[in-house]
Amino acid sequence: MPVYTKKGLHYCVYYNNAKRVWEPFGRGPVAKKAAEARDLEIKLQKKRGQWNNPGSISSVTYSELAQTYMDHRKIDLSAKTRHEIFQMLTRYVISPIGNKPVNTITMRHWNKIQDSMIKNGAGARTINTYFRYLNKIFKWGVANGYLKENPWKDRESLRQKKYTVDLFTVDEFQQVLDAAAEHLAWAMEVAYYTGMRPGPSELFALTWDCVDFKNNRVRIYATKTDSYRWQYLDPGFVRRMETRYRESRQRGETCPHVCSYRNQPVKSLKVAWNAAKKRAGVKKPMRLYDIRHFYITHALANGASIMDLAERVGHVDATMIIKVYSHMVEELKTKQAFQVPSLQFQDETVDQTVDIQIKRGHDFS
Repeated sequence: MPVYTKKGLHYCVYYNNAKRVWEPFGRGPVAKKAAEARDLEIKLQKKRGQWNNPGSISSVTYSELAQTYMDHRKIDLSAKTRHEIFQMLTRYVISPIGNKPVNTITMRHWNKIQDSMIKNGAGARTINTYFRYLNKIFKWGVANGYLKENPWKDRESLRQKKYTVDLFTVDEFQQVLDAAAEHLAWAMEVAYYTGMRPGPSELFALTWDCVDFKNNRVRIYATKTDSYRWQYLDPGFVRRMETRYRESRQRGETCPHVCSYRNQPVKSLKVAWNAAKKRAGVKKPMRLYDIRHFYITHALANGASIMDLAERVGHVDATMIIKVYSHMVEELKTKQAFQVPSLQFQDETVDQTVDIQIKRGHDFS
């Protein structure tokens, strides 16, 4: 049962029920030590006669299995994912099956958990995601000898409604921007030019030391993927950021966050957002998050590489860009004139050259 390193990943390799198992622990020295600790643990269990002992297997409860799984995955799971799993286990799972031996759990238990999720208003997408978390615990348990078979392996995913986004127009955005309180207007502008997730995870967390004024870019930490990324910005907007930073320091403000209110970090914009929409008279169900949808859609429509765009806005891969935004780009393109070179005409009345620009939606009647 040695520890192997393959393409930078450290594995503890052992046999379980005549099947060779490669248990991954991630990269780096910490992962290697964790793999070595797992190897010693298995050797100790075998020495004590506890490895693959049916009596010891049947006594393992789901709570114990879930905790063991989380302990072994803490290196390669992000803090956000671990928190989501913990919340889901606490809310829906521990009460009905936490104290049950894993080899006594059946599909009937899952159906009970799913009914509870539906009763609490969870949608098909959320339920399917939660199930994937739970199912991985069982699959890991089978691979590591805690039970012989995954009791939920035959569960079918719930059918999800097609995810659609109704983009706002530039005019609608401008109306809300003009009616917004100063701190909201600035947050809207930052979101508009960066495509960041507008909330505590990214926009509210952005600090001035993450702004590279010289190279026109910001460094964004995404809790969803537990990683940093660079987002390149319009130079004109970066100069506005630089001016805002300088003026805030001249006023004696010390808040390190780019989006602040009364020298304190912004924690929520819901009240200010709803008030601005009401003052602007915008009836459309616009959300602050729709600014991110707007950014991604228009970047894609204007020729951005799908892979590059996915990386800059913090997606794990290009799947979401292709699945959600590609059809929106097609709809956007069909509502615009095909681009052809502009013609120059001589205006006979004022004897000057005029570039004729026809705006979409102009009334020629």
